[in-house]
Amino acid sequence: MSHSEPIFHIAFYRFVRLDDVDGVVACVRELASALTGSIVIAEEGINGVAAGTSDALDSFENGLTGDARLRGAFGGMTFKRTRCTTAPFARLKVAKKREIVAFGVAGADAFDTAHTTVSPQAWRELMGRDDVVVIDNRNSFEYRLGKFKNAIDPKVTHFRDFPSYVEANAPAWKRDGKKVAMYCTGGIRCEKSSAWMERLGLDVYQLDGGILNFFQTLPDADKDWEGDCFVFDNRIAINTQLQETAVTLEQVYEAEPDGAWRIDRAKRLLDAVATPSIVAKRSTRPPQRDGVAASCVVLPSKVGQWPTVIDFLCERFDGVSRTTWFDRMARSEVIDEQGAAMTPASACKPQQKIYYYRSVEAEPTIPFEETIVFQDEYLLVADKPHFLPVAPVGRYVQETLLTRLKRRTGIETLSPIHRIDRDTAGLVIFAIQPPTRDAYQRLFREHRIEKFYEAIAPWRVDVTFPALVKNRLVESPHFMQMQVSEGEANAETSISVLEKSESLARYELRPVTGQKHQLRAHMAGLGVPILNDRIYPTLLPDESVATYDKPLQLLAKRVVFVDPMNRQMRVFESTRQLRLAAWT
Repeated sequence: MSHSEPIFHIAFYRFVRLDDVDGVVACVRELASALTGSIVIAEEGINGVAAGTSDALDSFENGLTGDARLRGAFGGMTFKRTRCTTAPFARLKVAKKREIVAFGVAGADAFDTAHTTVSPQAWRELMGRDDVVVIDNRNSFEYRLGKFKNAIDPKVTHFRDFPSYVEANAPAWKRDGKKVAMYCTGGIRCEKSSAWMERLGLDVYQLDGGILNFFQTLPDADKDWEGDCFVFDNRIAINTQLQETAVTLEQVYEAEPDGAWRIDRAKRLLDAVATPSIVAKRSTRPPQRDGVAASCVVLPSKVGQWPTVIDFLCERFDGVSRTTWFDRMARSEVIDEQGAAMTPASACKPQQKIYYYRSVEAEPTIPFEETIVFQDEYLLVADKPHFLPVAPVGRYVQETLLTRLKRRTGIETLSPIHRIDRDTAGLVIFAIQPPTRDAYQRLFREHRIEKFYEAIAPWRVDVTFPALVKNRLVESPHFMQMQVSEGEANAETSISVLEKSESLARYELRPVTGQKHQLRAHMAGLGVPILNDRIYPTLLPDESVATYDKPLQLLAKRVVFVDPMNRQMRVFESTRQLRLAAWT
């Protein structure tokens, strides 16, 4: 694509039954040959984003809606078009998929439904009603970047996680007589999920055309929207005027469990285009301090309401006091893009990047040490003690396995490729090189790694072992606990007995999947909750002062997999032991 002419971006989708998907793919690929982008076609319709010159897009849109080979399937389809500074895509991809948006619920479709779409103007009124719950139907990292005021974050990582959230909350919504108003970027997620939600008996409304249509329709959209809107292309994010912003990949993804992998992948896509505007958007992050990377926040386009940077920070992070920000600035822990320390008098500048180093007042010291089991150029395998978090979270920053290992090894690129609970001891695998990180994470995503855990729990003669537990786990109304729900199974664990006493047994647990708290929930569901579990079956209050005399008797004992880098069989085993005799 030539960059001498202005570049425009379009987004479009339609749910329509297609009989000859292969024929549609071939035709669309031909029509889009002068464009870049990503277009997905399935039996349920089409979903696409594309970029090109105005003339090329006009030709494509006319062909898609009028080509005789498509038999009018896409006639009258709406295209949302915006002008770009950055080339959004490096190439064209037209693919056949099972769904045009991966929802993962059998039988769910958007055909023949009565769901209610509301215009941007009506949406503004709907959000202010007391009987309405406003749901952000996007991923959590998108919500953190920008959202409608008072919207709720379902805390999902992928769209296929959204059904679990709805199933857990639908009874309360119906009991309280709440209507559900939801929105997404372009509308497709809402259209797919609203049809399914109606079948659950919910009163559902969706924003017509999504966030993009709201921005396009209402010049004063910033009255209702705060932050920026993430877009899945090289522009990264746009504001309410549909203009690209200075948001960086790190700001979007750094809090995600797989954030490093996402950033690496996105940067490879940026490199494939390499326009001057992309080079200008790349961030130069400050170095880590004591094993902790700097976090980043970007000021919005309009900063008049905050006289100084500290005023903005206090409003953005209402859980952090002004005194704490004064102290951080005094220690040069708040800096600008050039690495210069910011002071309480530093003025706000539109779209300015502010870096800050997280610290926790009176962070508890964990009096147990980790060990390194294995290390080569690609992997580091650590043996974690009980009570030590894997990565910085909440009141723990320095006292985490990741930070300790970074300080100990000097490897700033360390990143965990999976997680275990703070309460659980045992093996945790870290990737060292960002380019090869996804190859190891894929082992977990595709269930190609064997995991062996041990646990001490009650012995019951009325429960038959070995046992296979296979069910659907979803978050309960209390976010700390998972609960069993109807629907397709998403959690599977094999459980056998290694040894037993009169009242207790040491079990071997082999999880196939990796749902949150899966082993703890499955053992409690069998009536044999893991010893010293403060979450299952009964959620106990958080201890105000940490005690270490009753560790959760759960240990990540062994992992077995074929190393994707050298095809060697890897077997790593924790040296820690759970001793049945200590509890009998």
